[in-house]
Amino acid sequence: MNSRTIMVALLATSMLASPAFAQEKDKVGLDEIVVTAQKRSENVQDVPIAITAITGEQLESKGIRSLDEVAFRVPNLSFRNTSDIKLSPISLRGVIASTGSAGQDPSVATYVDEVFLGAGAGANIAYYDLEAVEVLRGPQGTLFGRNAIGGVINIRTRRPTFQTQGFAEAEIGTFDHLRLTGGLGGALIDDVLAARVSGSFDRRAGFTKIVPLNTRSDDENNWNVRGQLLLKPSENMEWLFSGEYRKVQQSGKAFETLVDAVGINPANTDPNDRRIFTDEKNRETFDGYRISLNGNIDIGSAKLTSVTGYRHHNYFSRSDTDGTPLKLVSDGDPENVTAFSQELRLAGGDDKSVISWLIGGFYYTQESTNLSFVDFGPDLLGVPLTIAGGSNGAVKVNSYAAFASITARPGDKLSITLGGRYTKERKSIVYSQDDPLGLLGGTFTVNGVKKYNNFSPNLNISFKASDDVLIYATASRGFKSGGFNDALGDATGIGFEPEKVNNAEVGIKSELFDRRLRLNIAAFYLKWDDILISADNPSTPIYDPTLRNSGNARSYGLEAEATFKASERLALNASIALLDARFIGPLNKRRAGGNTPATQFVLDRLTDAPSFTASSSFTYRVPVNDSLNIVFAPELIYRGSSLLGLNAGLAVSDSRGVLKTGLNRQTGFALVNASLSLDGGEDGHWSAGLWVKNLTNTRYKDRIFDLSGGPIGQVFQVLGPPRTLGLYVHREF
Repeated sequence: MNSRTIMVALLATSMLASPAFAQEKDKVGLDEIVVTAQKRSENVQDVPIAITAITGEQLESKGIRSLDEVAFRVPNLSFRNTSDIKLSPISLRGVIASTGSAGQDPSVATYVDEVFLGAGAGANIAYYDLEAVEVLRGPQGTLFGRNAIGGVINIRTRRPTFQTQGFAEAEIGTFDHLRLTGGLGGALIDDVLAARVSGSFDRRAGFTKIVPLNTRSDDENNWNVRGQLLLKPSENMEWLFSGEYRKVQQSGKAFETLVDAVGINPANTDPNDRRIFTDEKNRETFDGYRISLNGNIDIGSAKLTSVTGYRHHNYFSRSDTDGTPLKLVSDGDPENVTAFSQELRLAGGDDKSVISWLIGGFYYTQESTNLSFVDFGPDLLGVPLTIAGGSNGAVKVNSYAAFASITARPGDKLSITLGGRYTKERKSIVYSQDDPLGLLGGTFTVNGVKKYNNFSPNLNISFKASDDVLIYATASRGFKSGGFNDALGDATGIGFEPEKVNNAEVGIKSELFDRRLRLNIAAFYLKWDDILISADNPSTPIYDPTLRNSGNARSYGLEAEATFKASERLALNASIALLDARFIGPLNKRRAGGNTPATQFVLDRLTDAPSFTASSSFTYRVPVNDSLNIVFAPELIYRGSSLLGLNAGLAVSDSRGVLKTGLNRQTGFALVNASLSLDGGEDGHWSAGLWVKNLTNTRYKDRIFDLSGGPIGQVFQVLGPPRTLGLYVHREF
């Protein structure tokens, strides 16, 4: 019996667990989950959108510390924590951005407390002291804008309250792991002014040993602090001010040689042993802060909302590009980004009104400087010096939008929502590239300006079949702005045009057996026009990608999520997703660059879009006495086969002439996680326990980086984390 069969059997057991538990005398039901997907607080079961919401309590109990761990538990969401915090891509239902530079927009937008975070390093945050993480699947162009053609990751931090609240947690683990988090808040002026301060510190040694340097790579080291003030001068008005600072100093992920095509890395005999032979340790730093001011004012029967955000960060990276003991090539991708946004909304009515409506305006401006550099070392040049090349791309964005949404309820059961957003945008770039050796695509300068106008509509119809069953259908369009390649490239690939996604979706949300079973199912079809592809320029010996609009793609699939509260002791969760995402435009299955397997380029399936993903878990609570419980929570996660790069046909011969095929493909794999804890005190005010992630020490690839052409002659891989174990203690007060 293969792993997929086992997973399906486990899911079937979880999702169809016997309702006989419903005959228990004591009434047991699922807790309500509140989301803000429609810019107001609602029960997730009443929102006609495919949403996965993970509460702060669930984040803590499962030990979820980052977006990649969230992605494993959300249908059709992929996040490869690859080489660094800047270039790790987010994919949702197959829709993914080609790059992570600040001057280029993401395909899946990240928001924190309603403020857009931008692309790449700007969207990388620490997961601590959170209220919830909501993943909205499918284009969200009306309410969230041009940055959301694949969906939205909507993060809500824990707000101050007028009751004194706090927590402290300490965690240690393998690989010298140390994590400290804490928060404290309460009233400064009763019922008028409240504050909250929280922070986190994470440190871990690297998973990979750098043999020549006798040190380790892909470590973690970051700390974060957040302060908030909540002001309620009257019953009709409140303001929330938030400021957060984040600092990262680490080595970033390690590239391990998968195929050595030219024989310059002979010591690398096993590509999966987490041992590399570079001559320098990678470096990665991030220093940034963000501030926001959110206000809500009741004006009669309407509510006026203002969301103001400002953020700034400096990012630096440097990597040993060739991955060998030789001083051949090193590269980096530093950036400096400043952004400001302002949104105003006026909303009237609620889910009981015959008509409810929302209108708003949005302004966003960003200035970014991306400095890509490449250092050519003495072992490549044959002389005792280093020659630098690279690019400097300064991009400025000014974006304006107006949006509206109206919902009509002609009866108690039927709701019809019509919405749209009009966007007007201007982007400019001042770009220069220095290529003293003629290896990168040339020395040139470019000054460019692009302007865009777009209207993104949305139609949603929902029907309340009963108090516990909602059926809905959605047709929507998402828009992602065009722009410029602000990273290393060539003059022919600087500018590109917008991408658009048309989406059709039907779904059902239900709570059955006296709210013991929550079962949500969604089916969708996406058509992606003018898809943007980043591919290496084959005419140059060093990696220098161009960005081009390259035809169309489509994806369709099915998603199901279930939660079953079998008893006060036992709760089960399961999800399953099917996805078919592939190119259908002019480049579909096109072969270029010659006829030999080593140079064959095949576009087929979209990257980071496994055809089958699933997860299954349960939580079992054993009471010891009235205030003490033992809690056991195992989890099984499965991800089907997927492509890690555009070239489905990537095959390279090693230095002995042995052809290695399927290099861009990660076969299906399963991860087993578990935790065992002791919860005590009234209302569970303290807990202590142990956890294990990737119990079976499964090896899987997070990224493939092909530099097999030219003097480096390597195909690299980045491996996912190995088995890790930890102990923690948590105290609420």
